[in-house]
Amino acid sequence: MIHKGMPNTSNLVRLSADYRYQLQGTEIEWTTKRNVSWFYDYKNEIEEMAAETGADKILQEKIFYVMRKLELEPKLENVKIAIKKLNQ
Repeated sequence: MIHKGMPNTSNLVRLSADYRYQLQGTEIEWTTKRNVSWFYDYKNEIEEMAAETGADKILQEKIFYVMRKLELEPKLENVKIAIKKLNQ
């Protein structure tokens, strides 16, 4: 998850923190083991391949989410698998 705060328009320092925890031994999503630049590259590759199939922006996003959930690598054959899943 990526987020940012609104601009600080005061002359005071503003600190913000986000603390998360998870019980040891519980399953984690595989994409959380990657860095932000990897995530954007992954998303862009999928959307480019989806566009090659004729998918509009909305369908590209849906394909991305299906592929992420299924832990599929960004390959054209996997994009086609995601499209089939969406059409079921």
